[in-house]
Amino acid sequence: MKKGHRIFSYIVFTIIFSFIIALQMNCSSDSSADTAENSTTPEVCMPTPEVNGPTPEVYVSTGFPQVVVVSGTNYEMGRQYGQQTATRLVHNVAILKSRLYDQYGKDTVTSDMKVWDYYIKKYTPGMSDWFKGMVAGCSEKGYRLNYYDMVLSAVYPTESWARPAAPYPGETGVPQLATTPALPSQADRPPHFCNALAAMGEDSADENPILALNSMVSTDAMDNVILIAFPKNGSAFITQSSAGKLAGNMGMNSKGFAWAMTAIMSETSQWGIPEGYFQWLCQTATTPAEAQQFIETTPRGGVAGGFVMADAVNVMVLEANAEHFHLRNPQEVGETGSWLVQTNHLVDPSLSSYNPGWIGFTDSPTRYNTVFQYLTEATASSEKVDWTFIKSIFASDDWYDSSTSTWHINEPGGPGISNSSGTTTTNIFQPATLTAYLGTGTPSGNGSPAYATGEYVKLKLLETPKKVANQADKDTQTIYWDSVDTFQMELNANPAYLTLPVISEIEEKLDKAWYAYSAGLDRLSYASLETNAGKARALFAAALTYYAEAQMYAQEAKTVLLREKG
Repeated sequence: MKKGHRIFSYIVFTIIFSFIIALQMNCSSDSSADTAENSTTPEVCMPTPEVNGPTPEVYVSTGFPQVVVVSGTNYEMGRQYGQQTATRLVHNVAILKSRLYDQYGKDTVTSDMKVWDYYIKKYTPGMSDWFKGMVAGCSEKGYRLNYYDMVLSAVYPTESWARPAAPYPGETGVPQLATTPALPSQADRPPHFCNALAAMGEDSADENPILALNSMVSTDAMDNVILIAFPKNGSAFITQSSAGKLAGNMGMNSKGFAWAMTAIMSETSQWGIPEGYFQWLCQTATTPAEAQQFIETTPRGGVAGGFVMADAVNVMVLEANAEHFHLRNPQEVGETGSWLVQTNHLVDPSLSSYNPGWIGFTDSPTRYNTVFQYLTEATASSEKVDWTFIKSIFASDDWYDSSTSTWHINEPGGPGISNSSGTTTTNIFQPATLTAYLGTGTPSGNGSPAYATGEYVKLKLLETPKKVANQADKDTQTIYWDSVDTFQMELNANPAYLTLPVISEIEEKLDKAWYAYSAGLDRLSYASLETNAGKARALFAAALTYYAEAQMYAQEAKTVLLREKG
């Protein structure tokens, strides 16, 4: 009897064990762009809500961003995103969740996420499948998160800085809170400010539109990735965002549509679509007109924004808060050329009365005037707007006082500079050529995060991950050899400023650049030979991450040379 019981127990154990192994294999198998549509998360693969697992090791971000490459359905792309960024993503979730819990309390935050999610599902439903995939991808890497952690990551700036004081709308079905949480004063709220500009025609270096955003947010959201997505449904797109978000407040897609959003404040925020706009604008919008229609016909939650937009021909900005909007084109508010500027207040006279009285604490008018003056002077001197021009003004510590028509020179921490300690990314897009220049951290390179360089990664949004990586290989070599040749020319001239310490510093950066390039070439080669789509995609992402590092080191070497040369 005992022997039979043991045999029966063994058989049951074997069946259960085999089922678990099969289930794990099913949950961890790769999802490639060739798999069938999977718009819902297998329930058995969902991590248990509110279980975070053991405390991960310390993770610290640097100024060298990770490039993430995903493809397929929204769920599959989310899963790949989670797999590739799990360590970063979990780190960010812990920071953001702890900040919000301290600010409003766990119960309030949990209920708020359900409200924001209601509007996300109603107006941008594709985000939900991304979120479910991200949870599954992190789970496969050993991290236990839940769906609302992903919602929290997506809406963090709005929730932290512009949570509506109004009760939950009845349509959401979310029970009202017993007490209304106290909102922080405007001065105590974390920053979420930005500077944006766009130029076209004769004011642009190649006469094609160029659009840029200097994104200033709380350092809570400092850890960034460059996301390149190839959706089964929608347009391929590139964006730079904190790990866990599907898009930053900017992006460019394969339809030649680029955009950037600066937060626009109002006296009262409303419940509606918060950062859900970002993923929709990247993946779904095909033209500025289509984006305008969507923005104007959906509830603009949180801080809405100044949506600066460009296609292959034109630039414009849709100024909006939660209740009002106006489409503005160049030369409508005093611009001296085919360019425009947008910061964090409503500029057009038809909207200016809707600006809150406390707008001054954001320095938005001063930042607007500073960038506006840079472009005014560039137009007067026939200087063209290109990525190097934008790089220089965003890295400047000078600001312009329009009340006295005076420049204040070299004032780090000044009231209107773009080289802010709160800057997390600077992004420049040229939609006509599908070229992006992406910078991480303080624009000058002096500040956060650790090892920030102030340099940019150049990437072209082409049809496939392989084509993107191959082009990055060529661009990285061009950037590297330009720096080497410039350095060698100066060495041959034997100028006094090229002392041994300066030479050593430049040579070290060039060595690091070539080392990273070599690693990128290694990963690209294996990716090109790989027959498994999922493994190839991960290798292309690794190659692009190395190429990004190589480009930044090479540019940094040239910047040191030019700085020493004076």
